[in-house]
Amino acid sequence: MIRRTVTAVVVLGLPLVVAACGGGDNSADPQVPATVTVTQSASSTTTSIPSDGVATLPTDLPSIQLPTVAFPGSSAPTPDPSANVSRPPRTYLQALEHISAAEAEHASFEQKNRWITPSGNIYCVLGGGPSPPSCEIGAGAIRDPAVCRGAPTPFVGRLEIRHGRARAVCNTDTIRGPGVAPTIGYGTVVGNAAVICVSEEIGVTCISTSFGGGFFLRRGEYLIFNNG
Repeated sequence: MIRRTVTAVVVLGLPLVVAACGGGDNSADPQVPATVTVTQSASSTTTSIPSDGVATLPTDLPSIQLPTVAFPGSSAPTPDPSANVSRPPRTYLQALEHISAAEAEHASFEQKNRWITPSGNIYCVLGGGPSPPSCEIGAGAIRDPAVCRGAPTPFVGRLEIRHGRARAVCNTDTIRGPGVAPTIGYGTVVGNAAVICVSEEIGVTCISTSFGGGFFLRRGEYLIFNNG
């Protein structure tokens, strides 16, 4: 189980942006048109749904001390070790449960500034350059005219965390840099002092360690959960 200091549960009325449909982390179907935006009600908030060096801890350790997660508030969300992590996380607490489950199973934490999923379809940059912590999907960008109004494309292809809040980017550029990014295997937790992510077959989940916000990204679907 991940040991961390957390000072609040996600606030009531937490806005959850959902764009669907999803298809896991693979490279089929370059664009998916369906989209819907949902706002969570108070009753569903907690029950709904430096360089590229690597520091991998020994696999015989019983637990791992990940970067401390702390954000404004008064109570502490506790990940449920028995939670179902086969579905995408729709709240910050569920994101913590995905990270906790991966840590418990694989007992490894990697520190990388940039990396790519085994499919090669999701590329993430967590530091070491001008871009904020971001993950970008190669095939399966999500059509979202409401979010992309006035943008050069109606498709969301990148999610980023800026000033502790996650947001969708209707991009025509790319954060993919020259050279080959290291591959992060499914079930691996990766991050730094500001952002923690987990790569899974169903997609990639990233959270801010300071503000209680984050996102989930996979082919044809993205989810954003911000604290307030």
